[in-house]
Amino acid sequence: MVKNATTSYPAQIDRIFFSLAGLVVLSVMLRAQTPQEIELSTAQPQLEIRQSNVVSATVVVRNASREKRRYTATLLAPAQWRSLTAEKPFELNPQESDIRLLSIVLPQTTQAGSYQIRYRVEDNARPPHRAELVFEVVIAPVLRLEFQLIEAPRFVVGGKAYTATFALTNRGNTTVGVVLSGHNSHSFRFKIDSTQFPLQPQATRTVVAVVQTPKELVGKATNTMELTAHVLNDSTVMQRASATVDVIPQVEKVQNLYHELPLYARVRSTGDRTGIRQQVEVFGSGSLTESRRDNLEFLFRSPGTQTASVLGIRDEYRLQYRSPNIEVQVGDWNYSLSQLTELSRYAAGASTRFRLKNFQVGGFFNQNRYAGPKQQEIAGFLRYQFSGEHQIGVNYLKKSEAMESNIATLHGIVRPWKESEVEAEYGMSKAGSGKGQAYALRAYGRATWFSYDLRYVDADPMYTGYYRDLNLKSLSLNLFPWQHLRLEGYVRDEKRNVERDTLHFYAPRDQYQQVGIGYSSYISLSYRSSRQEDLFPISKYRRQQHTTQLHLGYGLSGASVYLDVDMGTTQDLLVGKRFPYRRYALFTSLNPSGSQTYTLSVEHAEENNLYSDEKQKRYSVGLTSWVMLGGSTQLQLNAFGTRLFSTVNQSYGFLDVTLDHQFPFGHRIVVKGRQNYSRPLFDARDRAYAVEYSVPIGVPLHRIASLGQLRGRIVDDRGVGVGNVLLNAGTFVAVTDADGNYLFPSLPPGTYFVVVDPSSIGLDRVTLRPMPVEVTVRGAAEERLDIGVVKSGRVAGAVHLFDFADEGITDTTQTRLIDSGGRQGMIVELTNGVEVQRRVTDTQGRFLFADLRPGRWTLRVAGGDMPAQHYVERESLELDVQPGSEQQVTLRILPRRRTLRIIQEGTVVQETKPGPQSRPSPRMMPESSLPCLISFDREKKGFVLQVSSWETEQKARQAARMVEQASGYSATIERVDTPQLGIRYRVFLGVFKSSQEAEAICQKLQRRSMR
Repeated sequence: MVKNATTSYPAQIDRIFFSLAGLVVLSVMLRAQTPQEIELSTAQPQLEIRQSNVVSATVVVRNASREKRRYTATLLAPAQWRSLTAEKPFELNPQESDIRLLSIVLPQTTQAGSYQIRYRVEDNARPPHRAELVFEVVIAPVLRLEFQLIEAPRFVVGGKAYTATFALTNRGNTTVGVVLSGHNSHSFRFKIDSTQFPLQPQATRTVVAVVQTPKELVGKATNTMELTAHVLNDSTVMQRASATVDVIPQVEKVQNLYHELPLYARVRSTGDRTGIRQQVEVFGSGSLTESRRDNLEFLFRSPGTQTASVLGIRDEYRLQYRSPNIEVQVGDWNYSLSQLTELSRYAAGASTRFRLKNFQVGGFFNQNRYAGPKQQEIAGFLRYQFSGEHQIGVNYLKKSEAMESNIATLHGIVRPWKESEVEAEYGMSKAGSGKGQAYALRAYGRATWFSYDLRYVDADPMYTGYYRDLNLKSLSLNLFPWQHLRLEGYVRDEKRNVERDTLHFYAPRDQYQQVGIGYSSYISLSYRSSRQEDLFPISKYRRQQHTTQLHLGYGLSGASVYLDVDMGTTQDLLVGKRFPYRRYALFTSLNPSGSQTYTLSVEHAEENNLYSDEKQKRYSVGLTSWVMLGGSTQLQLNAFGTRLFSTVNQSYGFLDVTLDHQFPFGHRIVVKGRQNYSRPLFDARDRAYAVEYSVPIGVPLHRIASLGQLRGRIVDDRGVGVGNVLLNAGTFVAVTDADGNYLFPSLPPGTYFVVVDPSSIGLDRVTLRPMPVEVTVRGAAEERLDIGVVKSGRVAGAVHLFDFADEGITDTTQTRLIDSGGRQGMIVELTNGVEVQRRVTDTQGRFLFADLRPGRWTLRVAGGDMPAQHYVERESLELDVQPGSEQQVTLRILPRRRTLRIIQEGTVVQETKPGPQSRPSPRMMPESSLPCLISFDREKKGFVLQVSSWETEQKARQAARMVEQASGYSATIERVDTPQLGIRYRVFLGVFKSSQEAEAICQKLQRRSMR
């Protein structure tokens, strides 16, 4: 029995093995017969959004199997798209369904177009089953530009060119072609480094405008250079920026007898292959009065031609008049009130502003011209300016949009110190039954070693002003600890949907930090970090970006080169995705002469596509050149091309040529040609041209009243004229030409004080005549003032204190002196009879008089900390100062020979000598009493009278009682341990308000002592 049972074990094991294998095969066959284990469905296969919006969709996941399964979901989106939904594993029973919410936030740099996102679900079966759902995302284009001035000089000499630098930023989500145009208030010739170029989303490009000022100017001209940037094929997307520079005249000609208003007429033809359109433009800017304190500016252009050609310009009508107390403007302008009401709105309307002493009142009315339904705004304000630059005011704005709203704000500006400002504003609004409020604060300023800009905005959802449903905080701080070295920092925190309203799909928060260090323009290193997230409890997106940028630059005479290297990563914190970003940009500029400029820019960028895992590459090349052909013709060439290598390769580029000629009689002709290309798309209308002809017209307003002129020449000691010297006659300014000639052509009759700018005549130079020089100008007459310039002289020296070699209190006939060193705090005076200069000696007794006019000067010690019983050896010293000479002088302070050395803290004010020699009465003074000495006691803050010399204590007390009885004043006894006599005492009387009062008591005591 046992044997049989033992031998049957292998057979039983085989049966069990084959049974289990059959079950496995059956299970596999049953699974293979299941048509679909996971089912995915959605009602939103296509999504349409705008810039900075969130992609949201719902997906239904169904377990179509017969078992309970655990699922893992993965969301695949393009690079830099961040999921707001944290996908965690979930379980479904057989035939059970679950609704999954998908939310993805798009970065602002995402360009308009069509994209795909995929939602993939996988179960835990072996092998696993997978299902995938594809969404198409269509991003609508958003077009917005930002334009601002970066740098411009304060003034420039007439006949020379000045440069104004601007920054243009694409705040939209589409790479756009930008068209630049410009004009200045005096129609000076100018050039823009590039009049058309592409601009990627959130990218910034530097724009440089060079304005050539004329040599012939009548008085100082305040020139405003304004640039206008608009999007190619959509001129309604437009921004303006301007720079104001004072142009100082050189030698000028006599102005016309009539006061004229500069006026220009321009005819322009634009077209492409489809046809030609004409346009007429009349514009001008100038003063209506001779004082030139007002300004009239106008522009009338019609009809609009932007639909006929890429070089076309829209129609525009505007007029503005400004004076110190009034400003009126009508037509197409940017209308602004305050940051909580209306910050900037381009529309057609009218505005006015009045100033009455410290009050300002004004308002505007406008209505949009181009986009959407008609929207109107009515605004008004009242402001009061006090304590210099401080002001407070109220603003009111009525907006007629989908719903009419009324907004009122309280606005104040305080300037705590120079180049600083604190601006605060509180606003309330009402629209229908809804009421809202908002707060805004900005503080900015700069000093020698730092600058800062702090901003805060808090607007609730019901507020209908410029800011709405926003909480914004930002701080920019720049430090300059040493010359050329700078430290930079910037922090920004922005929240929207601040009350977490669930009617909105998300509550975004954007955080940005940047720190950097740089040395001049040679090298800088910066680190940027940004974080975007949804603040709802179930966040729909959370992403983070880190970028490090290295900037290198070097400039030579006529050439410069700059290199930017960007390296960073972008991370999706919800799905754990991470990808790199690389960018390299090179910019070079070459100026072989003042009439030629060439620039070359090259850029290469690499990034990974998160969806396709492919690497995208972009190459861009730009070339600009500007050449002056002769003195009145300029040729400008701009070329740009970019190529994107991805699944679908794309190319874009343009070529822009401009020829500008200025005729001797003031007429001007400009010819432009442009060719754009785009692959795989191409529009033949992108080939365009434009021809414009301008004619200056001076409109005489009235005859000029009598004016005077002042001319002259500035020459050096050899009779050679000194050029580029700046002169001021009151508020009028002039500059000498190469031969030293200057002219003030239009001075109202009166007295002027002419001043030469010392820094403009050169180092170690001085005018022969002391400045300022008084000149009387008569009407309809010419005055002349010639000024000589020579090398200046210098007088340096020191004041030394001398003492006897052996001090004592008894009579002495010794004459040996010792030098105790320089005497600090002495006032040294130098005068030539007209000018007086003074210096105070330093810790070593030294003084220096620089920039002295040649001639006879007198040097003396005029005061200061003169020690007691000392005198200046020489009362005055005559010096002959020659051009370019330097003299060394030593002044000696010597001790007086005396019979008594007074040891007293405080300065001896007066010493009164007794009358005829006689012994004082024993009843009034001791026999050893000395003449009275008056001194100022700093501790008692008054004058005291010393009535005894050094005595024993008994004699001092006796003397104190006697003088108290005789004078009626209190006496004090001072104890001093002297090296020669040991312990001694002396008597002081009073504290007196003046030295005259003390002297009277002294004389009284002396008279009584003689009786």
